[in-house]
Amino acid sequence: MLSGCKMGSGQSSESSDGGNDRNPSYNLGAIAAGAAAGIGVLAWGLSELVSSAGEEKKKMMKAPGKDKIIEREGFERDPKGYFRGLRNK
Repeated sequence: MLSGCKMGSGQSSESSDGGNDRNPSYNLGAIAAGAAAGIGVLAWGLSELVSSAGEEKKKMMKAPGKDKIIEREGFERDPKGYFRGLRNK
């Protein structure tokens, strides 16, 4: 059994402020900074979602016979025309 100090059922060994020695305005500032960062990330995500909603990414490919990139759809639509154009240049 403990000798010396007896505590009642409603007493605690910590101080009455819960051991929180921090400045309350510091905690409020940290919460505000976190909330601002969260809102910024949310706004960025929504803007990316809206800006790419109507866009369909076009497939690209290396142009046969050249060192450049072209749209695959145009080449697949008329490959004979593509190669004809290479010979005429």
